[in-house]
Amino acid sequence: MEIEVEAMTRTTIKPSSPTPPRLRRYRLSYLDQIAPLCFIPLIFFYSKSTTSVDGPIDLTMISTHIQKSLSETLTRFYPFDGCLVNSLYIDCSNAGVPYTETRARCLVTELIADPIPSELIKLLPCGLRDIPLAIQVNFFDCGGVAVSLVVSHEVVDFSSLSTFVNSWVAAGRGDCDVLWPRLDTASLFPPTDTSGYTRATAETIKDRVVTKRFMSFH
Repeated sequence: MEIEVEAMTRTTIKPSSPTPPRLRRYRLSYLDQIAPLCFIPLIFFYSKSTTSVDGPIDLTMISTHIQKSLSETLTRFYPFDGCLVNSLYIDCSNAGVPYTETRARCLVTELIADPIPSELIKLLPCGLRDIPLAIQVNFFDCGGVAVSLVVSHEVVDFSSLSTFVNSWVAAGRGDCDVLWPRLDTASLFPPTDTSGYTRATAETIKDRVVTKRFMSFH
């Protein structure tokens, strides 16, 4: 089905605590230097929640909660809040992560019943170049929500992306035992001169791609 998506707000979310000056330059590892130049998309769909301890949940409450937990998580994952510089390092300048909220004119149940990849792209943040991460939160007419993110594969693999998402979820729940990343890859795989190396891009990968989706009903 076709999706009509209208942007409501665009802003940036900064870490709840500024990154110390000594951590401003985060070096990329050799594995980062040779990673394909592409972006990893991820979308989480949530059906409408009708009740809570204090009554109905409104969109403003959801938006505020998402932004607050994201800000707290970025303090731990500070390289995500920076700008890539010549595939050598990330300038962690506390500039903030691009964050967009939209109104999606359709129902979550209809969308996930017969998903069309070309339409799902509308739910993802776009325009990424030299930034590691961007977030888009889509509010549906039915009250459902889709939280989407796009990360640079030059900085993040799926394992570290999973760690970030789980840490963000834990912050949203108010858990004290949140996940902290290991940011020492450059010491394990020191960067080197890759000026003669040509990396793969999304445009040069011509193999057929198989996609899977995971659905959980409660």
